[in-house]
Amino acid sequence: DLPPPDDASVAEWRRELGLEGKTIIGFAGRFVREKGFDFLLRAVPAIVASVPEAHFVFAGEHRIPYESFYEEHEALLRDNEHRFTFLGLISDPQRMANFYRLLDLFALPSRTDCFPSTQIESVRCGTPLVTADIPGAREIVNVTGMGRIVRAGDPGALAEGIVDVVQNLDAYRAKHEVALDVFDPEKTYDAYEQLFEQSLGR
Repeated sequence: DLPPPDDASVAEWRRELGLEGKTIIGFAGRFVREKGFDFLLRAVPAIVASVPEAHFVFAGEHRIPYESFYEEHEALLRDNEHRFTFLGLISDPQRMANFYRLLDLFALPSRTDCFPSTQIESVRCGTPLVTADIPGAREIVNVTGMGRIVRAGDPGALAEGIVDVVQNLDAYRAKHEVALDVFDPEKTYDAYEQLFEQSLGR
């Protein structure tokens, strides 16, 4: 579980990155085919048409030795390089919490995923989601209402979902307390403990 975001540090970080006044769309993970970042790259023109101040921030490794996915999409990145900031891998829990709070929304355009911890961390830090409609990943949005589920593998649908969330941020952020309750670590630990006890009892 991450610590609460430090809002003063977040504001300072935003200034350091030169992102004051920007609408920040974030994504995190390995820059690999599975994560579907190419869909987000292709969605950029449609997003910018409706949200001219949009800026994209990536946390994670982008040069992966066992895949050339980043290199294959460098041309797309160059077309929009002034709109992208790469932060690299963030290993400090406080810094990661601040990363989520820095964002206006967190995008997960994955081709496949399980039950992404990044989404849980995002909503617990108060940041809404736009998530591909794939098993596992869609569940976090379904149970919290804190974001949009969009057709997987469709840059147009992804752009539409991102624009909708940006234009209705207050409504999605209002579900923050629901997310904190649903994904309360203590409740989760207790539920697992009860499950184990029941299993052992049988």
